[in-house]
Amino acid sequence: MRCAIYFIPARDNPLTVAATRWLGRDAYTGERVDSGVIEGLIEEDRAFLTAPVRRFGFHGTLRAPFQLVEGYSIDTLSKALTRFARERPSLLVPRMDVRLLDSFFCLVPDGPSPQVNALAAEVVMSFDHFRAPMSEGELERRYPLRLTDRQHANLLAWGHPFVLDDYRFHMSLTGPVPWNEQAYVLTVLKRYFGPLAGAPLVIDQLALFHEPEPNAPMCIHSVHRLAEATALMSA
Repeated sequence: MRCAIYFIPARDNPLTVAATRWLGRDAYTGERVDSGVIEGLIEEDRAFLTAPVRRFGFHGTLRAPFQLVEGYSIDTLSKALTRFARERPSLLVPRMDVRLLDSFFCLVPDGPSPQVNALAAEVVMSFDHFRAPMSEGELERRYPLRLTDRQHANLLAWGHPFVLDDYRFHMSLTGPVPWNEQAYVLTVLKRYFGPLAGAPLVIDQLALFHEPEPNAPMCIHSVHRLAEATALMSA
């Protein structure tokens, strides 16, 4: 079974509502969602743009999908994540923005986010013993020549190249977009998300996702609230 640890905003968060409609899938229920009319795009184009990220739902990756090691159950992992979350404070990203990351669009912090990066690093290191070693075939598939030496070392040590110093928090909105269409897609995204795209983001819960069967859409197993910073200070 493959699992992942993501940040997801609350289901009734306006950003979640907008992103769910944009992606056409509800991360909380796993159900398809009618996107309705999105200004500037026909439905076929929106569906094509979002197809690579739809099966994961709207989220920010902290620990990318990994194979659960034999001997651990997903319930054991969930209990460990509950304990972890209780001891970590919620975080505030002062402002988000829609940006191009490589060739896909996503929401990213509008400025440095060392606390979020530190949380992601803790998640990767704290839960690595739940990860099954990668097979030679998996390593070959995940080792494109464009990886740096450090990213290759990350892949061997942690099962993913973009962790620790190579991590960047992002919430994907599209798959790859051809360069000659990027300016137009950015205009559509900025108009669709409006002020939500530039609003603060509170990272206050972690979600354990799992893949019921190979290549199936990722589903939520459990949601774990992070502690209030004031509660930890007074404990």
